[in-house]
Amino acid sequence: MSEIHLKSNEKTLVLGVNDMGKSVLFRHLIQQYLDAGVKVLLYDSERERKYASWEHPNLRIYRPEVAADKPEFDKISAEVWERRRMVFAVESVDFYAQSTDIDLKQVPNFKKIIHWGRNRGIGVLMTSRRPANVHKDCVGLNRHIFLFHCYLPNDIKYLRGFVGKIADQLKDLPPYYFYHWSGGKVELCNPIPFEGE
Repeated sequence: MSEIHLKSNEKTLVLGVNDMGKSVLFRHLIQQYLDAGVKVLLYDSERERKYASWEHPNLRIYRPEVAADKPEFDKISAEVWERRRMVFAVESVDFYAQSTDIDLKQVPNFKKIIHWGRNRGIGVLMTSRRPANVHKDCVGLNRHIFLFHCYLPNDIKYLRGFVGKIADQLKDLPPYYFYHWSGGKVELCNPIPFEGE
């Protein structure tokens, strides 16, 4: 597998069901940003213990008071918008930017980040277990999409509209394998070297 290099103002989405390596890659990508001196605000949607001991001077972990609370999420999105020059890492983005939220009206500050954050030096790194539940702007405006095992027909069909026929192969991916889609180019990858992190 070739090394993954992401710019700090790009949008990136990591998709796939549980226990297939999605969180391992997500953490690896955040660590790459931190190692490069980039500030990261990690929105820990599910208040995961795996982040409890993670400390770095450029890392801030925000644990919401209430799970999937859109007003709280959008308040933090406004803070990111004002601060500029950072990566906003969001686990389970489908909690906040849902496919049914017409024009992202429920999270207007996050919408600004998705559409115009690049010009302010803001990158977005997102995860989701259910691709079909993620708002189309959070999928279609990405520079990178990392695709782990997905098997539900609705998710495969939704992804096919963004990444093409490669979506049909996701149901056959074993754990820790993924496709890296970037600008129409696709590479099959195996992140096993990251597993021990």
